[in-house]
Amino acid sequence: LRASILSGLKLKEQHPDFEMLVFLHYPPAYGNVKCEKICEVIKQYGIKRVFYGHIHGAQKSRLVHQIAGANLTLVAADFVNFEPILIERSL
Repeated sequence: LRASILSGLKLKEQHPDFEMLVFLHYPPAYGNVKCEKICEVIKQYGIKRVFYGHIHGAQKSRLVHQIAGANLTLVAADFVNFEPILIERSL
């Protein structure tokens, strides 16, 4: 994750108005479980939005919507009813 963010920061030098987004296969947190190392990196680099999949048949009550200063969004195909998700540009 850190290597990807560092690559993104190089691109951001050329496009300073672009927001850095993080896409993960697994969630950084679900229910009472949290990956501290991933959360530390998200916080360290000031990431504001994280998108993830993998949790098929997710229980809405176990979803974590914010962690380490970032909003988390589950985009697993079955969770979003197999419809594309528009990711709006942040203002």
